[in-house]
Amino acid sequence: MTTYLPKIKKFKPRRTDPLECKIEQAVCAYAKSKGIEHRKFKTPNRHSAPDQLFLLGDERVRFIEFKRKGEKPTPGQLREHATLAELGYVVRVIDNIEAGKRLIDQWVMLFK
Repeated sequence: MTTYLPKIKKFKPRRTDPLECKIEQAVCAYAKSKGIEHRKFKTPNRHSAPDQLFLLGDERVRFIEFKRKGEKPTPGQLREHATLAELGYVVRVIDNIEAGKRLIDQWVMLFK
């Protein structure tokens, strides 16, 4: 008689870095505290659009794509970023809160 043992799942260690939404919330709150307006950027027919649109005044617009630490944009997102860049827009990819705050500080120095 053969005894079958259940397969033991290997568990990956739980990640402790912040989720994408937490990075986005923190950076957007920081931008707001520095006087920069932002909007969640959603388009009906373009699923790979950047996450947030930042309004810097004097018709200056910047986009940020938020990712979890170490994650990269999808191929569709990269195509969308390239399309926006060809149109003259700036798109940045941020994967941690500190980098997002540094970017906001740069924008404040340049445009405010």
